[in-house]
Amino acid sequence: MHPIAADTHEAQVIREYRDREVAFFDNLPTEQRTLLRAHHIDPADSLLYGELAFVLVGLKPCVLIDFPRDSSPSTSSITHLYRQAVLDPLKEKCGICINEIHRPLASDEMELKGCLLVHKSSSLVQQLLDQQDEQVSETSLARLLDYPGRLPQSSDEISTMCEVVYYATPSNVVLTTFAAQQDELDQVKTHFERYKEQCHTQLGMELGLLVRRPDI
Repeated sequence: MHPIAADTHEAQVIREYRDREVAFFDNLPTEQRTLLRAHHIDPADSLLYGELAFVLVGLKPCVLIDFPRDSSPSTSSITHLYRQAVLDPLKEKCGICINEIHRPLASDEMELKGCLLVHKSSSLVQQLLDQQDEQVSETSLARLLDYPGRLPQSSDEISTMCEVVYYATPSNVVLTTFAAQQDELDQVKTHFERYKEQCHTQLGMELGLLVRRPDI
């Protein structure tokens, strides 16, 4: 049985999206593959079809796409190649908007200039694109990406941080991952059950949950 088994338009689109992603990473040029591995990223763990699925079924406002970048002008951006090969051909069929952040914008944890925001006409995304401030809070990003947990806000919270993973079963492909504090795990479980139910009903996609302490 296909891991996205439902006979719905959304499921059909996500199946095609997943196939394009797999082909993209299977055929990734050597320079870009080396760049991923230099950042300790396995191309097999870089699939974003689950994140897009969550957007299409109305679970989250937006997907933020930010593959590692090389400062060399001779190396094509992985994000640019991904957009050309995977996103743009399915843009109309998915009914999505794709916005690249061209101006300086950063959170405490990451530089957002050059990232792609993929969404279905989200007002939260538009607010981010329209704001004049060059800084965005981690709380705002978490709301934009529908993460029910937060990154550590103090040195004490580093020891209580958990890594949360939603994965596809039975393949164990990672669909999304985020940080949460131990005192947020009840709301994480509620959040997961909502995702699990909607993905099963609308996509025929089965989800599993993993909570673990990261190696710090």
